Amino acid sequence: MSPRQRQCLFARCVVRLLLHAELLGFEYNLGNTITPRDNPRSNHPRKRAIDINLYIDGDYQRTTEAHQPLGDFWESLDPRCRWGGRYEDGNHYEMTARPWR
Repeated sequence: MSPRQRQCLFARCVVRLLLHAELLGFEYNLGNTITPRDNPRSNHPRKRAIDINLYIDGDYQRTTEAHQPLGDFWESLDPRCRWGGRYEDGNHYEMTARPWR
């Protein structure tokens, strides 16, 4: 799969994730989508990672646990979808180059 194809697949998965968040009753806004290349391991500069800020009844959810239902859904979409809650970055959703599991 080419980098462009991975970026397109990532975008489709993000749309599904956001629709799922709405079905669960979350409000959200987008955090970091593209960040500087200061972290060579980050998928943000590769356009394959996004941070999503969740709100319940208008209150920002800071905990990884609040993202658990979305993290589980995210990882079910594709074997390359990895949720940041596995390493205490609960609002981070990314697509790796290869299946990570």
